Parts: sequence; C-alpha cells; structure tokens
Amino acid sequence: MAEKKLLSIPDEYLPAIEDLPGDLRLVASAVEQYLPGLGCKVAVILATEYRGQNLYFRGVDYLEKQIRDEAIRTEYDQGARIIELGLKWNLCRSAVEKIVARPDQVEARQLRMF
Repeated sequence: MAEKKLLSIPDEYLPAIEDLPGDLRLVASAVEQYLPGLGCKVAVILATEYRGQNLYFRGVDYLEKQIRDEAIRTEYDQGARIIELGLKWNLCRSAVEKIVARPDQVEARQLRMF
C-alpha cells in the first residue's frame, strides 16, 4: 500500500501562523507551544484532512485518568506500596486503595460475558 502524502506544500512555503485564517491560527498556535516548528504544518494537515467539517475536540481527562490508574495498578502489582504510589501520583491513600481494589479492564470485560 502506498504511503499517503499529507501535505503537498513544501515546508519552506508554508504560511506563517499569523497568516492563517481563524481557527487554523488557533490550532497552529496551540500546537506550536508543544511542538515548536510544527504548528503551521499540523494546522494545514488538519485543514486538508477534515476540509469543510466542523470539529469538536473532546477533552482527554478521562484518558489521562485511565492511563494513570493502569500505571498505578501495574506498579502496585509489581510490589510498590500504596503510600509510595500516593506520593508519586499526588493522590491520597484512599484514592490509591480504590484504584488498586478495582478489577482491571480484562477482568471487568470477562465478568460482563457471564
């Protein structure tokens, strides 16, 4: 399968962030804060890929929490103490205890089958 080319504009001809219209300027500025030098390119790629569509960006709080909880569960299973995990992840003892007491994703899916 041939690789899809994301952008037909060579990098040296990309416009400056301030030359982008409306929301593209906002996207490029936000990306630029985290990935310097790529803001304009990412904004143009998104505009090309999702041309004419209204986009809604869901927050990723749920995803960050899920990743954190899985990491805590893994570290606990590998022998880390609850107090250490609380300090590392800036959580109180009871919050860590609740996380490690919950069944992991695989166990929860298997239980729903029956």
